[in-house]
Amino acid sequence: MKRTIVTLLVAAGMVSASLAVPIIGTDFTSPYTSADLAGQQGWSALPLTGTQAFKVDATAGVADTAPYAGSFDTTNGNAVVLAGTFGNAIDDEWTGSMDFKVATSASGTIATNIIGTVTNIGDVALFGSANDFYQIGLTAVATNGLATGDSNDVMLDFRIKSAAQMQVTINKYGNYSTLAEFTSDELGWDPEFTSTNSVAPDFETDDLRLTWTLRKTRTPDTYSAVAVLSNLTTGAFSVYDDAGNINYAAGRSNLYASATAQLAMQHGPDADDDGTASLVNIAIDSLTVDQTSGNLPVLESSVLSGAGGDGLVDLSWTPVIDASSYTLKRGSAPGGPYSTTVATTNGTRFTDTGLVNETLYYYIVTASSAGVADADSNEVIGEPQSAQTGDIFGWDFTAIEGYTESDLDGQKRWKAQAATGPNAFTVTDAANEGYADTTAATFDTDLGNGVYYNTIMSNNVADEWSGTFSFALSTGPTAGQSVTRTNDVYDATGTNVIGETIDTYDITGMTFNEILHFGVTAPENKDNRLNNNGSTSVGLNLRTTASDGNLAIRLNNGDTIASLTAVQMGWDPDWTDSTNTNGPDFETDEITLEWRMRKSSGGVYMATAEMTCISSITGTTNTSSEGWGTTTAATDAYASDLAIFGMTHQGDADKGKDLDGNAQVISPILVSVNYASLLKSDNVPPEMFVPELTAASLDGTSIEASWNAVSEAVSYALWYSDVDGGPYTLLGSNLVDRVLTNSPLTNLRTYFHVLQAYYGEFGFGPMSAQAIARPLAQVSTGWGESADMLTELNQNLDVANTTVGTIYNRVGNGPGGALVYDGWSDYDVLVAPPVYGVFQVDISGDTSLNFAFSVMNKDDQPFDYIIVRRKLPGSQGTAFLYTELSASADATSQTYGLEAEFATHKWSGTVTEGLHLAVRNGTQWYVSETSVSPGNAVALAGGAVCTIPDLVAENWVAYTPATSTSASLANVVGATFDVAGTVLNNITAIGVLGEGELSLGIQRWSLSTGQQPTALQSWADTQGIYNEDAAADADPDMDGVNNLYEWGLAGDPTDPSSTGRDIKYGGMDATGTNMVFIYPRKKDAPKPDYTVLETPYLLYGAAWTDNSSTYVEDLGPNTGSGVFSQYQWVTNAIPTDLDVKFIGLNIQEP
Repeated sequence: MKRTIVTLLVAAGMVSASLAVPIIGTDFTSPYTSADLAGQQGWSALPLTGTQAFKVDATAGVADTAPYAGSFDTTNGNAVVLAGTFGNAIDDEWTGSMDFKVATSASGTIATNIIGTVTNIGDVALFGSANDFYQIGLTAVATNGLATGDSNDVMLDFRIKSAAQMQVTINKYGNYSTLAEFTSDELGWDPEFTSTNSVAPDFETDDLRLTWTLRKTRTPDTYSAVAVLSNLTTGAFSVYDDAGNINYAAGRSNLYASATAQLAMQHGPDADDDGTASLVNIAIDSLTVDQTSGNLPVLESSVLSGAGGDGLVDLSWTPVIDASSYTLKRGSAPGGPYSTTVATTNGTRFTDTGLVNETLYYYIVTASSAGVADADSNEVIGEPQSAQTGDIFGWDFTAIEGYTESDLDGQKRWKAQAATGPNAFTVTDAANEGYADTTAATFDTDLGNGVYYNTIMSNNVADEWSGTFSFALSTGPTAGQSVTRTNDVYDATGTNVIGETIDTYDITGMTFNEILHFGVTAPENKDNRLNNNGSTSVGLNLRTTASDGNLAIRLNNGDTIASLTAVQMGWDPDWTDSTNTNGPDFETDEITLEWRMRKSSGGVYMATAEMTCISSITGTTNTSSEGWGTTTAATDAYASDLAIFGMTHQGDADKGKDLDGNAQVISPILVSVNYASLLKSDNVPPEMFVPELTAASLDGTSIEASWNAVSEAVSYALWYSDVDGGPYTLLGSNLVDRVLTNSPLTNLRTYFHVLQAYYGEFGFGPMSAQAIARPLAQVSTGWGESADMLTELNQNLDVANTTVGTIYNRVGNGPGGALVYDGWSDYDVLVAPPVYGVFQVDISGDTSLNFAFSVMNKDDQPFDYIIVRRKLPGSQGTAFLYTELSASADATSQTYGLEAEFATHKWSGTVTEGLHLAVRNGTQWYVSETSVSPGNAVALAGGAVCTIPDLVAENWVAYTPATSTSASLANVVGATFDVAGTVLNNITAIGVLGEGELSLGIQRWSLSTGQQPTALQSWADTQGIYNEDAAADADPDMDGVNNLYEWGLAGDPTDPSSTGRDIKYGGMDATGTNMVFIYPRKKDAPKPDYTVLETPYLLYGAAWTDNSSTYVEDLGPNTGSGVFSQYQWVTNAIPTDLDVKFIGLNIQEP
């Protein structure tokens, strides 16, 4: 049904001084026709926007975006402008009225709605954070659509938010510029299928009306607006609420400067929230806009705030739109008279100086503009104070101290934070224990409830605040949040004395609740709540950590500095303690918090705390302190020279979740403070921290040391030594860059670095732990371990597959035959180079072609790795992978080493790979004799490492890689390896060859220049012995066993009581023809070489002979657990072919 067109001047303190001039007044019936709105009655499409913004149905009388949804422009929207310009003078106002409906559509997402016992199912709409679907307003130039960032435009923005609510804002500024707002129920629709009255989603609102007034203010570049949103079906309405909102748009410089304007409207480009939500459409039933001129404003009142300093009061106030000046006045009594004019200014801040400390002054500020009545602000009290130090307060909140059982505000020097809810704390039981309690009755879930202590303190670097805070927490059950538990109760003998009981209780349903924040803020912010996430305050934040009721103390909302569990605090509000058969416990025992906070240098505040509670559940005293926390977020507080103490009961104290995890309101968590004290200390010597020092090889003759910054350190001093524990030589002092290179050093020698922070007049801090490193060979090229190469979990390599007989070949199919290359998935060659190669499997036993050949991204590893797997135990295959060198390497002119690391993937079964290294000299490939097997290792970080320290000294065999036409496995099984004839003077590529039963992860391979530590040196590092003490023949623990034999026999070179597993003589075997000789041998590389030798006599100079080829060797079990599990018993049956034979074990470096 058509609605009567209404022109309404919204009451907003604006007075019309001229008759209204119509700009438009239509119900979209004749002379409109049923066609595109553009081209009718002066409407035209705006350039640079989509076509077909609105379709007119002249019979129904509506201009609707829905019929043109297929033409919706997600980038620029679809906009129209009305022909003809109109005046745009200061004090002009545009009053409008629009009747409309909003509609959307199903998204394909199915949801359920339970009403009573009936479950309804529906296809629902989806909304994002904000679907800004329609804008109407003024523009100075008709060259493009309406845009928030365009100073040519000002507009009213219509948006649908989550939960299907609608907001009208000025200039699309978001929540804080809301002019009117309706919930889903108030709109009369249910597109998300959440109403308890809906049996199916409802995608269309009731008939709605928006009436508004838009004004060109006297404030430069600024327009203001007010609006009323009405439901014409139900009579519900919403008007502008100035609490937390603004109703003006500044920065409209081009429009403000223009003498004329035009009316425009558009289907906004965010109507589908960048394609993530259902498209929202609007059907306009009628539209009227009139203009009036010479409208005198009615000024609003400023909000004035003030903070005392030494002989001064610093005052600031909120700006008043249309005001041209402000007069600041002062009086000596509450309510005036304000006989002293302090200043007249067009600014919003002034400092009143020359005042008497400890004297109360009363201020107001008056906003003025020509031809209209002045507007007075609220009154504020300013008290000049000198900054105080020492004991600021220490209260038990008892009558003997002068407290009464009433609001804490106004008692002693406590004052309410004016921008928070009232009655933050109430003094109770003043005649006895004395408490300052928060209350549920006055709890403000939006603003919180807070107080400040009206004593000014300095806020300089090296200032500290400390104190004691004794308190308890309490809450209550949330109706309907029921938990049922079945319990068995037993006596001391284990007899079920009661039997099974079934108990049901309502619990609280708490979550991560911010409860209380106390600390300091700049005096000018004293009336605002202490904000855990803001920049204006810094302090300790008491918050629960989850539904378990545990409590954490954080510095602001960052580092945790103390924490206790619910059991340690003696409560169980959500009945999570499985041993508690008595139901929820909603009150903690008394908790004592000793705290200390410091203003450090560089924008940093730091704090530490110790929290103690004697638990009524366990009867134990529980204490927690988690060291120092830091924050740099409190920038505004840090910038102030002064500070004032405050504490705020946070609005999040009533945030909870129901049993399904949905947000709900709970009984607020309350705080009862039994004692609070504050000590202010000035220029306190800094807390001297131990720096964290690291050292790493930079190249074969250099080590780079680096360290973290510690608070208030002026500089650092670095020492080093080649002796474990020093004495140390000073490497550098007055260091400020936190990185230093130590060079030249001896290759492979171990060096020990230590660091101290220097605190200027306070001297040096404690010495750091030693950072141990040795100059090592420099990796010149390779693949792997540099970083995550992919974001996806698992990406198959780019391959082409062929089968030749029983051999299945997978070769690279990328550029130049690459398996992995730049642009494949999100692989980046700046992180790791392309990989080439081939994977072969003999499928004669199974033709199912069940393989894995991919790059795997693992979140628990610092790098990606290549998986090569035939998913059939027993299948034989080869995997040959390599990377090209950017420049050829000559191993005959300097030492080059090659290394790779492997591990099996995560499955069981016997794995029998041989894993070799490979180099290409010119065009000829060679494969190394050195190889490893990762066995059944699972942890990728601990895989088997194959190392060739010097390529020239290695035995090689010429190798021809497989191709797509290979009919046999390209392996080196049974090959003869030899160093002779292998000239490695033009190395152009490096890689790895795996053969056998393939089930492996290939983590990395690399070519390095210079010497690498030997296997024995690497083992010595793990034992904490270095340099001369780590030599093969050294015996640092003087137990008669040198390092080489300690390594070979599983000994400990630092413990004289641990010489390893004993060598055993096992007597004669069952045949009576062999002696049994048993020794421990390390199972996996890197490991020593073991040889059993024999001699017929033990005279001096006797020759020991290697006849081990004639022995029968049997591998036995592990030698034990722990480190001994890395070794196994080896039994040799040695022929008794001589009358006398002496047996010995020779252990050599590999």
